Amino acid sequence: MKTIIHQAFSLALLLCISLLLSCKKEVRPVLARPASLSGEKNGPVSVNRWDPSPGEYYRIRNSSSNLVLQVKSYNEEAVIQGTWNGDAAQLWTIAPIWNNGGSYVITNGFSGKVLTGLKGPNGPISFVIQDNNAWSIHPLLQAWWIQDRYNGRFVLKPGFQYYALTSPSNSPGNEVTIYSYHLNSENQEWYIELPPS
Repeated sequence: MKTIIHQAFSLALLLCISLLLSCKKEVRPVLARPASLSGEKNGPVSVNRWDPSPGEYYRIRNSSSNLVLQVKSYNEEAVIQGTWNGDAAQLWTIAPIWNNGGSYVITNGFSGKVLTGLKGPNGPISFVIQDNNAWSIHPLLQAWWIQDRYNGRFVLKPGFQYYALTSPSNSPGNEVTIYSYHLNSENQEWYIELPPS
């Protein structure tokens, strides 16, 4: 009799564990909830570092201009800002590097090329391109720090953290630049979000 009770108890316990495991939902890292293209603001974000989902494609949308980061074409180096149309040229993967020490490499979904800061004639860093190969110019120019600001906005800084990715204007087609970082400058704040379906 004790053996039957023990077996029944063991079976019930296994059944409960199986049910709990089947009900467990995958917890995906969430950072910036998608905002509408009309400029709707997100609620406060409780984390202060980027935690991307592996293999996920994101759009990077400027807080001030509402334009998105994109490559001009497959063969050209230029990285521009454009009106969102869902094209692969406007989608980016974000992957941690250096054992997730806070730096990320940002790769275009269309060209497969890496977002890269370049040294310009008038300053340490003045503009960005898409480069054929990661680390082909300088690691610090392709390693981006993604700093949480507020309301789902982020500042993207290359290895030289006195500078930040900057929207030059509210006009589509202009090349995105890197300027000295200024606190609370909306043209240096970006939403990083899953594209709307």
